[in-house]
Amino acid sequence: MRTVPTVIPLTIKTPEQLAAMYLPFIRNGGLFLPTPKLPKMGDEIAFLLKLPGRSQSLKVLTRVVWLNPPGGSSRVGFGVQFDEQDKGETRRAIEEILSRFSDKEVPKLCFS
Repeated sequence: MRTVPTVIPLTIKTPEQLAAMYLPFIRNGGLFLPTPKLPKMGDEIAFLLKLPGRSQSLKVLTRVVWLNPPGGSSRVGFGVQFDEQDKGETRRAIEEILSRFSDKEVPKLCFS
């Protein structure tokens, strides 16, 4: 039987913060969460995601697809991929918010 992960509230307050966390190159889209507390690869994590400028939160099921452990040259944290059952809803909501800003207004996250 598949266990349902605990739902973690995640509020992204600004488009700049969203741009720094968004991973458009991951299939279905995803987010990078900078934190020293790392889950395991493949772990399922559910978020109640509050996006900037949106009144309603999205319940988003994700899977951990990337880890940046301490000691490397990249930011410490992990990346999650949005579940296919999301049908692109979260990706569309994020890209709609980010489309309102030029590249100069919203910095992109650099992993190098």
